[in-house]
Amino acid sequence: MSAFDDLIDIKGIKGESFSIAVAGADHEATLDAIRHANRVRKIKPLLFGDRERILRLCRLVGLWADPDCIFHCPDHQEACDQAVAAVASGRAHILMKGLVHTSEFARAILNKEAGLIEPGVLLSHLGLFEVPYMRKPLFITDAAVNIYPDAGKKKVIISNSLQVMRRLGLKTPKIALITPVETVSEKILSTVDAASITAEHRETGLFSDAVVEGPMAIDIALSEEAAKIKGMDSRVAGDADLLVCPSLDAANAVLKLFSFTPGTRSAGILVGLKAPIVLNSRSDPEITRYYSVLMAIRTAYC
Repeated sequence: MSAFDDLIDIKGIKGESFSIAVAGADHEATLDAIRHANRVRKIKPLLFGDRERILRLCRLVGLWADPDCIFHCPDHQEACDQAVAAVASGRAHILMKGLVHTSEFARAILNKEAGLIEPGVLLSHLGLFEVPYMRKPLFITDAAVNIYPDAGKKKVIISNSLQVMRRLGLKTPKIALITPVETVSEKILSTVDAASITAEHRETGLFSDAVVEGPMAIDIALSEEAAKIKGMDSRVAGDADLLVCPSLDAANAVLKLFSFTPGTRSAGILVGLKAPIVLNSRSDPEITRYYSVLMAIRTAYC
């Protein structure tokens, strides 16, 4: 097994079965991902969407689902609302997006009356990659939710990420606060944020035993050689576990660049709520959805 496989390995988790609520389950790639994961450990799916289409697709991909756990919903919003309610009530422990619009899915998640989001909580996305030319897996945040997080939100995003990374077994995560340059410039707000977060961590141990450094350009975070050339003495350079990008624009571009690098394996979940959420791009293949389900299970049960 690779380090990537080790991080998302669910074979050793205690418990007989895992329950996952799928919004818009009338989607072949989503059901196939659950079937694939079900071969590793038993999964109990609660499927919300077009009942007849769900039944037909389950037969097509070879997934057995309890008919009593398939719930007909007249539209996508209803499917999202019911799936969220299943997780909020404890009937399911993981939420997954299927064939529904992201806006509808987000509306259901962020509905305070649904009970999935707690006061003061910030939702964020965490991606996990195994890139062929890198010697270990790499996490990236936040490529899906927070558009231009300020320093305060970035600290919460880092905390969300660390909670997951530690559950996946990383003892002393190395965090790179990504910026265009390594020097602080008032004209580049990301460098100011990175410097202040780094200083606060050094003074207070804000993120416990994590190693946090920034401002740091991405070439330094990924390459020790680049750090040597630029004369930067760093514990994180070329050995980063987590890239904290300055904005959604930057994070999404980096995430998709890695996603389309030949030979790369990836997973991603939303974190910060009562349960991990599998939220894949429409262009993500079944295998990425499968790895994301495993990542969510590890996060929920470890």
